[in-house]
Amino acid sequence: MKLYYDLHIHSALSPCGDESMTPNNIVNMALLKGLDLISVTDHNHIGNSRSTAALARARGLLFLPGIEIHTLEDIHILCYFETLESLEAFFKTLDSSLCTIPHDRERFGTQLLLGEGDEILSEYPYGLLFPVSIKLSTLVQRAAAFGGLSVPAHVHRKSYGIISQLGFLPEGMSFAALENPESDLPTDLTILRNSDAHFLGNISERIHFLQVRERSIPAVFEALKGE
Repeated sequence: MKLYYDLHIHSALSPCGDESMTPNNIVNMALLKGLDLISVTDHNHIGNSRSTAALARARGLLFLPGIEIHTLEDIHILCYFETLESLEAFFKTLDSSLCTIPHDRERFGTQLLLGEGDEILSEYPYGLLFPVSIKLSTLVQRAAAFGGLSVPAHVHRKSYGIISQLGFLPEGMSFAALENPESDLPTDLTILRNSDAHFLGNISERIHFLQVRERSIPAVFEALKGE
């Protein structure tokens, strides 16, 4: 069966995400656009994952737990997990690596932690647009230790793409897929076409799909790994 997806959506926790990117708005827009599967992948944090996941489940929308990590090499990597518990356990290992520079909301925008009713619970106080102190290779290994899959984001983008930063795909790196390559790459990895939405209108239309054996997150993981 086909699952139409968008696996790279930013909530209002990401400072570059519009304040309209609340859990309810994201879920409702995804449903309006006919999607079956979404992932909220905020920059270096997962604070809005549980609230969005609960709303998605209640509306019959599959939710893939995820995060977008900014590595020391200035590369953005999407990390996906089968369960929220796995994502949260992985995130706890990042505590000592997260940026501790106070966030400048006037310059970069708000970083809102939101509940299931879209109520503002708090604002995250440290900068999420700065890299974490983890190298790419370490990140991929650590995500795998928690059952996670690593996917280089917007691989050909001039800023934060793995090709633009390194000039090549590192050999021996256990990536599960690649996001939005602009040209054919010599790879047998799954290709994802995500929106990287920071505004509600940018969430993907019902265009790109994963072929899966059943409507479940384990089946989504199998498809991402090309099984």
